[in-house]
Amino acid sequence: MMLGDTPLLILATVEDARRQLPGHDEDDILALIEEGRIDHAWNIAVHLDTAREIRIWPDSITRALQPSTCNLQPVRSPVESIMHIATGDKPFARGKILALVFNCSRSHIINLVEARQLAMQPGTSYERGPNGTPLITLSSLKHFLTSRRII
Repeated sequence: MMLGDTPLLILATVEDARRQLPGHDEDDILALIEEGRIDHAWNIAVHLDTAREIRIWPDSITRALQPSTCNLQPVRSPVESIMHIATGDKPFARGKILALVFNCSRSHIINLVEARQLAMQPGTSYERGPNGTPLITLSSLKHFLTSRRII
């Protein structure tokens, strides 16, 4: 699931969906999400009341393009897949890897920790910068993904 330090799954942005679905603007993409035609999307914004940072399961965009030919269900749910990729076999997710999977900055992950949207492993800390990454608990990551799913 990883190529070196890079995960093989990276969540797509609304802009990515627009590139794959020509002729659709941001409002169209959000409508497709709300209608369930793009069926796995999350708002990863730090504060839900002030911003939207939408991330989309890449296969959902493919299914929106060709719904009749993409009826296969994944072995794992998207939430389970994200957790597996972000954690590997460890009992935590490294913030650095989670930022790659979420397609966001490492600072965004730290901001989610500081806003108590993600929790760190007990007894750990982090620094801002390239060598400091928080270790995120599995339970907080699962709660975040479950509670931030759109629709």
